[in-house]
Amino acid sequence: TFVAGKLMIDNFRWAGVPFYIRTGKRMTEKSTKIVVQFKDVPMNLYYRTNEKIQPNLLIIHIQPDEGITLHLNGKKSGENMKTTPIELDYCNNCIDGINTPEAYEKLLYDCMRGDATNFTH
Repeated sequence: TFVAGKLMIDNFRWAGVPFYIRTGKRMTEKSTKIVVQFKDVPMNLYYRTNEKIQPNLLIIHIQPDEGITLHLNGKKSGENMKTTPIELDYCNNCIDGINTPEAYEKLLYDCMRGDATNFTH
């Protein structure tokens, strides 16, 4: 079973902004992410009409690996007028060497110490 849909919000702030939803059972991978595709520039600044420029994307990974990925078109300095796609990636769980406690670990530790700062009264 697979469902895909394009949703449009009918107000002035989100006019012309599509939201795509895809879901299904027994997919090859289970993931939750938000993909924001930025609008294309009205004209090709690098005068290469035969070359397809990749879209600029902001991908917010929610599950299973929390993080952010930014896909951009970069131009190296100099007279060369060619763009290359670059990817800036940050993964919250992929940091090596740091053992960050889980949310409940911090709360249990505060409870054992008698620190009620994070608890409601």
